[in-house]
Amino acid sequence: MLCSGEYNDYLKLIVLLYKLHEYNLSKNYTKEALHKYPNGAGLYFLLGVIEYKIGDKQDALKHLAIGYQLSQDPQIANAYAMIKRNKRIDLPI
Repeated sequence: MLCSGEYNDYLKLIVLLYKLHEYNLSKNYTKEALHKYPNGAGLYFLLGVIEYKIGDKQDALKHLAIGYQLSQDPQIANAYAMIKRNKRIDLPI
């Protein structure tokens, strides 16, 4: 089970860094959070979007697939489909 307070703090920090165009830093924090919360589908979603933004489509798709397997979240499935078609994607937040 996820510790909602700390987990949500990570999500907020990662999104903030992403919105500030600090993509490498947001990627590093996402990976750090995944060490603590390896079943965090939202973290895999964020990592996929970040990786796509910095040009790593293959890893983006891999991490989105993991996130979808964990949660069956349609938002993750949509992001995966958009990336497969080389469409622009951004965080909905």
